[in-house]
Amino acid sequence: MKIYLAAGEESGDLHGGRLAEALKGLAPGVELAGMAGARMRDAGVEALVATEGHGVVGFIEVLGRLRRFRRDLDVLARAMARDGDALVAVDYGGFNARLVARAKRAGLKTFYYIPPKLWAWGRHRGKRLARNLDLVLAVFPFEVDYWREAGASVAFVGHPLLDVTRPSGRDVRAALGLREGEKLLLVLPGSRRQEVAALWPPVAEALSAITAQLPEVRPFVAPARSLGVDILREYGPLPEGASATDEPVVDLMAAADAAVAASGTASLELAIVGTPAVILYKVNYFTWELGRRLVYVEHLGLPNIIARRPIVAELLQGDVEPDLIAYETARLFRDESLRRRIVTDYAAIREALRPPPALARDGLGAADCAARLIVEAIA
Repeated sequence: MKIYLAAGEESGDLHGGRLAEALKGLAPGVELAGMAGARMRDAGVEALVATEGHGVVGFIEVLGRLRRFRRDLDVLARAMARDGDALVAVDYGGFNARLVARAKRAGLKTFYYIPPKLWAWGRHRGKRLARNLDLVLAVFPFEVDYWREAGASVAFVGHPLLDVTRPSGRDVRAALGLREGEKLLLVLPGSRRQEVAALWPPVAEALSAITAQLPEVRPFVAPARSLGVDILREYGPLPEGASATDEPVVDLMAAADAAVAASGTASLELAIVGTPAVILYKVNYFTWELGRRLVYVEHLGLPNIIARRPIVAELLQGDVEPDLIAYETARLFRDESLRRRIVTDYAAIREALRPPPALARDGLGAADCAARLIVEAIA
């Protein structure tokens, strides 16, 4: 049995790697190949196409990489048609929707793990994609209804971040040199160069204001490992009192008293570990204007989307400016009732994202539940 997997960016590669491990555990003789990053390659996926370089934010930004995307799509489609039994698409909707269609035409079983967010945008495309899918493996409980309405067979398997967002228990505060009474502010400027370019300059200026107001606060900036610490210096210096760190991000999240984070996976990871945060989102002007006409959600931060109400502050586009960032971040340190409310709301989010008991026997996580359904469907 040969299963192709396709993940197009860092977070998809992480979850695709765990899924690959689960598939090999259930079907030891399975062959795995496809579009893979370092994590999936380590899990035994033969990388016909590299995930690295596929991560991009926005509609306009994609245009510069269309030639590469088309070439990679053709490479994968030819390989699947030659010897594939199934395709598991992992996130990365724009590319993977096309790959799913090619796989279905080639006669493969087709699955989507972490499917496109029909609840946010692209509902008109849902029916077309659903026709090409044997099973959708949903990671948010509320998205099941959207996929059923589109005509897909769908199962909620829990959210994979619950499985990977687990602090080691290491004393990160001591490793960072924090003294008793000092507060740790974690800054996560994004996993893509575009995000760092847009967010770091106003955040750096805000950090100076925050430490002036709250001298007990020590900011630590943790750029994505795929970008490295040097990327910060390309877009502005570290303000006085702030430090860059390459400590494990999950441990930093768990140790932090508060965080400022780019919208995306990190905002949900912070909710899982229980750290109050301010969420930032800023993109190309044309991408923003186009998105406003296509996106249906009222919020962009994942905790707010899941709760369907504002749990944490999110500053979008024109509001990503130093004074507002400093104000909202300072509130997280000064307002204890606000912190308690956020932590309580986070706990409800974690509970909602757990796999259903009927599927998650023996404490299995999302990747294990998804792998079980995939292997059963192929058999």
